Amino acid sequence: MKQELHLKSYFFALGLSFSTIVLASADNLPAADDRTPSVHDSAALGALLIAIVDQTNPILPAKIDEDTVLVQLTAEQTTLIYDYKILTLTSQEMPAEELENLMRPIVITQSCSMANIRPILDQGATMRYQYTASDDVWLTEIDVSEQDF
Repeated sequence: MKQELHLKSYFFALGLSFSTIVLASADNLPAADDRTPSVHDSAALGALLIAIVDQTNPILPAKIDEDTVLVQLTAEQTTLIYDYKILTLTSQEMPAEELENLMRPIVITQSCSMANIRPILDQGATMRYQYTASDDVWLTEIDVSEQDF
């Protein structure tokens, strides 16, 4: 139970830290327009995501906190993919399903409430957060899209 509480506060802090990096990069990008969420321009959205990747990757890898490194960002069509490595957690210490169940509500809440991320989600983007353990074992991924809010 103590470990779970520690992890919840850790992942909350992680969400705040990663949003700082992305928001700093996204602040210099063209603003999302006001089109309705049901009408998406996937080509324009893809270009926006590539611009975010191009502005962010030169500062990566970035140590988010003492436990986590944001290794890289990639874009695949309308999905922005964050690759994180958790430096202080091995795959043996946290089963992937438990980690995902713990993190999913936090990641969704954080992504949907960020001022510069929400308009991108409203345009039809998916934010994918991928996590790898310190022993280089893939742990889990969490997708967040406009359907999550």
